[in-house]
Amino acid sequence: MSAEPYSLVTSKLKPLSSVMSADTKSPLPQPVVIALCGSFNPIHNAHLTIYDATKQLLEQEKTHEEPHRSFTVLGGFISLVGDAYPKKGLRPFTEREAIAQAAVADHPDLAIDRWEGTQKEYVRTLYVLQHLEDTIRAHYIRKEPELLSRLVEDGTQIRVVFACGADLFNSFFVPGVWPLKLLQSLLDRFIITILRRAAKKQGEHYLECQEDCDKKYTNNPLVEVNDGVSFSIEMTKYKFFFGSFSSPDNTSSTQIRELLASSKSEEEKKKALADLVPSSAVSLIYQYYSQK
Repeated sequence: MSAEPYSLVTSKLKPLSSVMSADTKSPLPQPVVIALCGSFNPIHNAHLTIYDATKQLLEQEKTHEEPHRSFTVLGGFISLVGDAYPKKGLRPFTEREAIAQAAVADHPDLAIDRWEGTQKEYVRTLYVLQHLEDTIRAHYIRKEPELLSRLVEDGTQIRVVFACGADLFNSFFVPGVWPLKLLQSLLDRFIITILRRAAKKQGEHYLECQEDCDKKYTNNPLVEVNDGVSFSIEMTKYKFFFGSFSSPDNTSSTQIRELLASSKSEEEKKKALADLVPSSAVSLIYQYYSQK
C-alpha cells in the first residue's frame, strides 16, 4: 500500500472555458467526467475502449431531464479497487496501479484516481463515485469559480458518469450483489452508461436497452429483506444510456492471466500480450503476472 498522499490528477481535465460558450440564451451543456471502476487485474485494451466508446456515445446524446442539454466530456478516471477487495488472485494495488499508469500514459483524456485503491478497507462503488465527483467539483471551484457558478445558476453541475460494461450493469440486478439502499443512492445521483458486449456465451442474457429494463422490472421490482423489513427499488423510473463498441473486443483480464500462466515462452507471451494491452504496459504485466 502506497503511503503517498492522495491528490486528484487534474492535468488531463479540460477547463470549463474550453467547453462553455458565451451565449447566455441557450441552455449550457452538461459537463461530465467519465469514471471506470473495477479490479483491473490487469487493465487491457477493452477497458480503454469502454472510455472511448462512452465518450462517443455521450457526445451523440442529450440529458434525459429537461432542458435536454448536450453532453460535453471533460475527461475520465480509472479507479482500481484496493487490496481489501475479496477477490482470489488479485495482484497488489501498487502493481495494478503501476500497470494502469503505464497504460494511460499516452491517453489524451484518461488518468488514474488513486483514492479507492489506497483505502485500508474495501470501499463500495457509491462512495468511490461520490468522492470522485466531490473532488472534481472542488477542483473546478478553485480553478474556474465564475464558470462553475454559471453552471449552478443554469440549474446544473459537473457530474460523474459511471461507465459500465454489460456484465457490471447486469450485476446490479442479481440479488445480494449490491445492497439495494446503496444501489438506489447510486442510481439517484449518477448518470449511467452501458456498453453492450460484442458476443454472448450460450445461455447468457443481458439487458441491452431501456425497453429491456422497463419490461423486466414493470412487474418485478428489486426487493431486499433485512431483519424482516422489506426494501424495494422501482427500476422503471431510472433511465440509462445504452451503446455499443465500434469494433468487437472480448479481451478479458482472465484471458491475460491464463496466458501468462501457460507454458508458452516469454517471447510468445509478450507477442500475444501486445495484441491485448497497451504496448506501454506489456513489460510490467509480464513482470507482475508471471510471478507465482
